[in-house]
Amino acid sequence: MATLSVVIIAKNEERTIVRVINAVRDIADEIILVDSGSEDRTKEIAGELGAKVSHQDWLGYAAQKNYALDLASSDWILSLDADEIMTPGAVAEVRAIIAAPKEEKLAGYRIPRLLFIGEKPVRHGGFFPDAQLRLIKNGAGKFRERKVHERIFVDGPVGDLT
Repeated sequence: MATLSVVIIAKNEERTIVRVINAVRDIADEIILVDSGSEDRTKEIAGELGAKVSHQDWLGYAAQKNYALDLASSDWILSLDADEIMTPGAVAEVRAIIAAPKEEKLAGYRIPRLLFIGEKPVRHGGFFPDAQLRLIKNGAGKFRERKVHERIFVDGPVGDLT
């Protein structure tokens, strides 16, 4: 079966990092947290939860995420922001993709994201589902900086999770 690295970039995310890591622990062969200078307990908490913690001074969103991708050693990479918590349904879909025969897999998969303002989910105004390319074959893509929001580009077909 194929393997999965989860990569997360973070700075001062002790409020959310436990939920982010715990949501993916059961499917990850390795979890890598790239910290850019946290002054809280983000690094310690991530390490206690089994993540490999690496320090990298801030390079910008795309470059920081590419640094994290380069640390991943698994067949597949799930790139998450430090405040993106995978639902059990999304975790199950990722698990199924990783377990599928090689010929059935695409180069990457978009995962629908539900945005929150404070504690309130935003399900209107074109913000849901906010599908983001987060799961890619290792080596199939890199992030590119854009004027607004970095984005990953992959070499090959992309699918969507539900």
